[in-house]
Amino acid sequence: MAGDWLKVEKDTPWKIEILFLADRLKISRHEAFSRCFMIWSWADSHSADGFVQRLSPDWVDVLVGLPGFAAALIETGWLRVRSGGLEFPHFNRHMGQSAKARGLAARRASRARSRPAEKRSARSRYGEKLRDPRWQRLRLEIMQRDEWTCQKCGAKDRTLHVHHTRYLKGRNPWDYPPELLLTLCEDCHDGVHGHGQTRNASAPEV
Repeated sequence: MAGDWLKVEKDTPWKIEILFLADRLKISRHEAFSRCFMIWSWADSHSADGFVQRLSPDWVDVLVGLPGFAAALIETGWLRVRSGGLEFPHFNRHMGQSAKARGLAARRASRARSRPAEKRSARSRYGEKLRDPRWQRLRLEIMQRDEWTCQKCGAKDRTLHVHHTRYLKGRNPWDYPPELLLTLCEDCHDGVHGHGQTRNASAPEV
């Protein structure tokens, strides 16, 4: 299920509390973290706010299979004794639906921020290919073939571009056959690509 996970910081296995548990219980750091994860997972499934009624330290020891674990966890501040049960501090920061919702939102925001950079990188690579001598040579041949004239409006006195009439995935700009290339003036080229949009942005990956 989508909610069957915990938001755990990547440096948690090296936190001072984990080292304390390992030293106090005479176990390895890895085992100390594993026992913490066991009880956190259990709490995530049995509590909505971090407080578990009728839960005792002895029951925590039974749940993780390690005598004295609850007492050591209380010493770290990661478990508190309250009237009628036990409390897991900062529960909403790392466990429960609100913590998971924040974690998913942060992940989505990070992915969204990376997309513009990826698009800019693709445009940059395409721009570099348009500066390649092989493309420049083919571009000149197409303009000469079209007699230095825009093939849409007939203009001869405007900046000219060579337009790919369609894009072929995996092809470099200079690998296109002449019949798929056309001389257009700057205005007509912009019009074909969407009225002033960056032309390379509409080109697929080549």
